[in-house]
Parts: sequence; structure tokens; C-alpha cells
Amino acid sequence: MAASDDVLTPRQLARRTTTSSACFRTLVELEDFGVRKALARNRSTPDDVLLLVLADPHPRVGYLVCSRATLSEVVAIALASHPDIEVRCHLAVRRELPEAVQRLLAHDKIVHVKYALLKREQLSEHVSNTLANASEPLVRIALAKRPDCSVAALTQLADDSDPGVCREVARSTRVPSAVLSKLMQHSDTWVRVAVAQNTTSPASARDRLGRDVDESVRYCAAYAAHQVQDSGSLSQHVKNRDDGFRWIVAVSGNSESVAPLLHDKSPRVRWSAVTRGFATLADLLALARDSDPMVRLSLAGLPTALPDAVSVVLLADPDSGVRASLAGRADLGPATLLSLTQDEDMYVRRVARLGDPEGDESRLKSNETPSSARARSNRITEADMLQIARSGEAASMRHLARNRVCTDAVRVVLAASDDVEVRTILAASRTSKPALLTELLRLHDDLVDRTVAGNILVPLPEHPRSWSSCSFTVRQSLAARKDLSDELRVQLASDVSSLVRLAVASNPTSGPEILALLAADVDHLVRAAVARHRCTSTSTLRGLVDDPTYEARGTLSRRLDRLDADALSRLATNDQCRLGLARSKISSTHLLSLLLADDSHVVVTETAKNLRTPARALTPLLSHPSSAVRWHAAKRVTWLSEEQALLLASDASWTVREGLAQNPIAPSCALDVLAREDTLSIRLAVARHPNASDEALDSLARVWNHQIHSAVADHPRANAPALDHLARDRNASTRAAVARNANTPTSTLGRLARDKRDWVRAAVAENPNTDPRTLRRLAGDKSQWTRATVGRNRRTGIAVLEVLASDAAADVRAAVAGNGRTPLKLLIHLAADADSIVHRSLAKNPNLPAEERVLSALY
Repeated sequence: MAASDDVLTPRQLARRTTTSSACFRTLVELEDFGVRKALARNRSTPDDVLLLVLADPHPRVGYLVCSRATLSEVVAIALASHPDIEVRCHLAVRRELPEAVQRLLAHDKIVHVKYALLKREQLSEHVSNTLANASEPLVRIALAKRPDCSVAALTQLADDSDPGVCREVARSTRVPSAVLSKLMQHSDTWVRVAVAQNTTSPASARDRLGRDVDESVRYCAAYAAHQVQDSGSLSQHVKNRDDGFRWIVAVSGNSESVAPLLHDKSPRVRWSAVTRGFATLADLLALARDSDPMVRLSLAGLPTALPDAVSVVLLADPDSGVRASLAGRADLGPATLLSLTQDEDMYVRRVARLGDPEGDESRLKSNETPSSARARSNRITEADMLQIARSGEAASMRHLARNRVCTDAVRVVLAASDDVEVRTILAASRTSKPALLTELLRLHDDLVDRTVAGNILVPLPEHPRSWSSCSFTVRQSLAARKDLSDELRVQLASDVSSLVRLAVASNPTSGPEILALLAADVDHLVRAAVARHRCTSTSTLRGLVDDPTYEARGTLSRRLDRLDADALSRLATNDQCRLGLARSKISSTHLLSLLLADDSHVVVTETAKNLRTPARALTPLLSHPSSAVRWHAAKRVTWLSEEQALLLASDASWTVREGLAQNPIAPSCALDVLAREDTLSIRLAVARHPNASDEALDSLARVWNHQIHSAVADHPRANAPALDHLARDRNASTRAAVARNANTPTSTLGRLARDKRDWVRAAVAENPNTDPRTLRRLAGDKSQWTRATVGRNRRTGIAVLEVLASDAAADVRAAVAGNGRTPLKLLIHLAADADSIVHRSLAKNPNLPAEERVLSALY
């Protein structure tokens, strides 16, 4: 029944929006926690009352006040100094927050509050500059990532001691060119990589980074120049021994740099250079006779006009794909076009006659006849299908070829059709028989051949002529199949087209012999595919260690388990490879020790994280400029003096202090300093540390956090006063941990034996120090779990065990049957129990005679 208006409880009054201000001030003086929560939620509560509500130390009250729809500046300032971290973090992400409050939160001592402030959509310049001076690298990194970070803050962060901050500044598109020019001289490789990848970097920076000592920096600088079409920066890579660099120049260089690449040894570089349109007539004639069909195909598809002499050479090209590309041009002479309309390949003739095959297809589809609907029906008879197949109507024949009820006899008639689309549909069908595909291959049609080669749902038939005589596009589709014969695979592995060889190298069914042949290929992407293949032999991988290209060596960094120590040492040529070596579980300790002196802080971090790195080699890293390196070194080092430990305990980065707290050899003096930290993870690590002093544990036991309380309660060196204090904790898991601790006094265990949670009482019953009188009381507990735990305790008296042996729950009787202190007489009595759980426990009891144990096991 609802209460009347004149008889309301304090909580109901605190919820009403019509309550007077004087009543609110009276209610806030009550010690009822529910009243304060209701006042914190009520939108009518005045600000002076909310300030009094915030005097409650419980974080739930502060969180409710912070969750209000509107907050005055006075209340927000009070929340900014709230003792609970989560309340301040929740305040930092509020949509509407006064500038003064943001400035207060920017000076907060806890890194989580500053990090939460950085999640806001907008930050003022003053707040950004304040956060740029934060001592935590994670805050400065997050600030550098923001798109609205001020230029002044970015300029300041560019001089940061942590390379992670400098990397984020180097990635920003708002940083001034002068700052990028300064960052390209940074000692960390990844900072220089970020400068090279930044599209706003000046051309002078790309020119200098293109000559960097690290290959990954040079490659990123070349690729960035390609993205912004900076041909001047690319000209220095024309004579690079790496095919990947020359390919980038061929794609984006100017006429002077591209001209020498028209005759490059790599076909991929040549066909990319052809498409730029800088070739002279002599170059075009030479390229028209190139050994790689992709080069000739690129030449035939040039958007600019082709000289007649070049067209005549391409007209006689042995590859039908090249001739089809030539037939699609609109600037061909009448004689050349006439010759293409009489080509032996039906697809070439079709392209030459129609110009656009897709346009003819759409025209035929638009003129659909009534027989087309009949051809799609699944109830059509074979006689009707034969009539449609012989009618010559292209649209109806295509629908019939797609129909699943089409019989083999009808398919044979359709295979003789003049329409290339009909034959292509039959070639791609999963229901086509190999004999039918062989009939389709008798016609010299490049499109049909390519479709048959790519139809992996049907076994590959023998080609009436030879698969190797087909165009390179057909051979490329063929090389990707998994059912190739060894003889055909060897032919494709030595194909003139690099795309075909790349398909063979990427085929998962290619064997080690084929891959060893392709490891010496002239195309760098083919060699990279060989390095990536799971069937590549170890000897082949070792031969690729000295490969001149960035792609092959970068791929090998993920296959380190197949290389020996000498090969691993030779592989460390660029930052990506060294990063793979630093992460490898097979890298030698000598190689890892050398990587600790690498100029890339990312490589040093991964090396310090590697468990194979000798711990004695990590001691010099305790003073490394990177906080990530210091963190891993502080966590893994096996010897620390008190001076070094105290210096790490006062490190500017909280992650380093956390790493020290997680190190099992950290001395007590440093842990005492860390116990006064405000960061939860550090205090939690100290509470779990075996060297934590009694003073540190006692102070942590009075910190308002149930995770820390549980860790202290589980600590084997927790003292009696701290455990007695934690026995009154609100969290049941903390009280259960106290009940399990061997240092908990008997009086405290007796008080916990009356706990309202059954798992806390069961933990008391499990403790070997529990008083027999307490166990006697718990033997009558309402929880079956608690009584069973009493039955397993070796301090339980004989009289109590006799009572529990007659318990109604089988688990309780089984616990007594397995207790080593249960007398023989009682065990024999339990052997007559009808429950199998009891007999299984009896069979494991060593005090039971062998005869009785056998009988119990056989019961």
C-alpha cells in the first residue's frame, strides 16, 4: 500500500521533487545510506545539499551525483577532488563540463583520470598543453593521437624522451614541417618510418630518408613519394638493387626516371613502366616483342595512340589475350581491324566485331523472347530443350545452359553454339562432364579455355592441343588449381609470365622441388611467395636470406623457426626482420643480446619481452629512455640493489613502477614506497607480492577497494590485525579469503562462522586452525556444502563425525568417509551405505582395511 502524503519515510521524501530545501538539509544529516543515494539522484536537490552528500566516502554516492543530467560548476569542482578514481573518470567524460573543471582534472595525479579526459570530443588549448606535460607516456601518446591536438602541444611532444610519443607526433598531419624535419633525425627507427609515411612530410625529408641506413625507412619513404607523386624523391631509387623500389619508381616516377626502367630485368617493372606512356617508338617496338606477355598486354591496352608498326607486331602476337586487348582499341586501322575479325580465336573475333562484348550481351538480354521463359522452367521436356538449343536464339540458349535440368545430350548441342557466352556458361557449370569440357576446348577460344581452367568443381580434362599453348591468362587460372599433374606444374613453374609463376608459388599444393626452382625467379614477388609457402624446404629458405628485395626478407621474418643461427644473423638487415628476430623463440641468446643495443626502441622492447633474453643483460635497460623498455626490464631483471629499486619506485612512468611491483625479487623498501601509490594495479601487485612488509599489507588492508582487500586476505604473511579488520569487509569474497588464511586468529574464525554467506562459513570449516567448538557448531549448518567441509576437516572431533555420518546428504557422508581421522568402526558402518558416492570416498581412505576397501569398490 502506498504511503499517504503526510506519512512518508525519509527515503520517500528524498525522492520527491517537491520537497522543500529545508527538508533536504534535514535529510542529509541522517546516516541512512539509502537517503543519501536518493538525494544524489533527485534533480531538485540544491547544490549546498549535494556538497554535503559528497562528504560520504562511499564511491556509489559520488557516482550517482556525477550521473545527474545537469551539474553546476560548484558541484563539478567538488567531484573533481573526489577521493574515488572511478568518480573522477566518470566526471571527465561528461559531455558538458566547465573549463575550470577540465583544468583541475588535467592536473590529477592518477593517469586513468587524464586518460578519461582525453576521450572527450573537444579539449581546449590550455588543457592540451597541460596534458602535454603529463609524466605518463600513455597520456602524451593519447594526446598526440587526437586530431584537435594543438600545434604548440605537438611541437612540445616532438622533443619527448619517449619514442612512442614521438612516433605519434610523426604520424600527425597537423605537425609543422620543421618538426618533421627534426624528427627524421630521431634515433628510433620507427619514428623515422612514421615521418617517411607521413604524406605532409617535405620533399627534402623524403630525399634524406630515402638514403637512411635502415631499409624499412627507405622503403616507406619511397612508397610515400609514390602516394604524393613526388617524382623527384623517387629518382634516387632508379638503380636500386631491390625490384620493389624500382617498381615504385616505374609507377610514379617522371619521364627521366621511368625511361631506363622500360628495359629493366624485372618484367613487373617493365609492364608498370609501359603504362606511363613515356616510351619512344624504338622502346615500343622492343616492348612489343617482350618475352613476358603481361608487358605486351599492357602495351596493347595503352590509352594513348599506338603507332602502326607496333600494332602490326602485336597483331602477330602468339597470345590471344594480347590480340583481344588490341582488338578492343578504337584507334585501329581498317586493315588491322579486318585481320582481327578473321583471327583464329573466337573471342578475339567477337571483340573485334562488337567492340564491347558486354554491350552485345545486354542487347540480347533486353530482346528476350517467350522461349527464354520456357528455357528457365524446371519442367521443360528434352524435346523442347533440343528445339531451343538448335533455334539459334542467344538469350534462350543462355537461360537453357544455366538450367539445372538440362541433360547431357542438350549440353552437347549447346557446346557447338557460335555464342561464346553459352559455351562459357557450360564451361563454368559444376554439372558439366569432363568429356563436355574437352569438346569445348576443341575450339580455339581464350575465354572458354580460361573458364574451364578456373572451374575447380570439375576434374581438369586433357586439352586437345596443349594447355601450355593457351594464353597466359588461361595458364594463370590453371596454375591456381590443386589437381595439376607434376609435368604440367613443372611447365607452369618455368612459364614466361611472372603472373603464372606467382600463381604456382602461391598454390598450396606446390611441392618443395617446384618451390626450390621458383626461389631463383627473377620476379621478387614470386620469391616472396616461395618464402611464404608452408612447403618450402629449409635449404630453400636459407638461400632466400640474402635475397636483395625487401618483400622476401620481410616474409622470412615470419619463418624463423626454419632457419639456423647463421641465417638468423644474416637476416637482421631491416627493422621488420629484426623485430621478427626479437620476438622469435629460437633466436640465440647472443643474437638477442645484440638486439638489445638496436636503435629501434620497438625492437629493444620486444627483445626485453622475449623470455629467451638473458635476465642479466636487462640490467642496463633500467635507465633506457623508453618507458616500455624500462617496464619489461623492471619486470624481468633478476637482481636489484636497494638504490636501483628505489629509483625505479619513483620512475615517472606508472608502467615501470607496476613492472617493479610485479617482479618477485623487488625488495621490501621499494614495495613500501609503491604501497602508497594511487594506481590500482600497482597497489594490487604489492598486495600479492611475497616480499611485502607487514606495514605495507596493513596499510593496503585499509584501502577502499575489494580487489586489494582480497589480495591482502590471501597473502600468506598477512598479520592478525589486518585479517581481523578485513573480516568485517562488505565483500563476501574478501571475508572468504580471510577465512581460508592460515594466519587468521581463532576468534576471527569464530565470528566468520556466523557469516550470512554459506561459502564464507565453508571456508571457515576448511581452515585447519578452526577451533573444534566452531566446527561443532558448523556441523549443524543449514548449508550442505558447509557440513561436508566440516566432515573433511581433520580437526573435527569424533563425536561430530558420528553425527555427520548419519547426515541426510550423501555428500556429507562421503566427506566423513574420506576423512583420515574417521575411526575404523565408523568407516565399517559407512560401508553399508546405499549411496555410491560414499563408497567411492571409502575406497580412497587409506585407514580402511584392504578387504573392506575392495568390497566398497565393488559395491
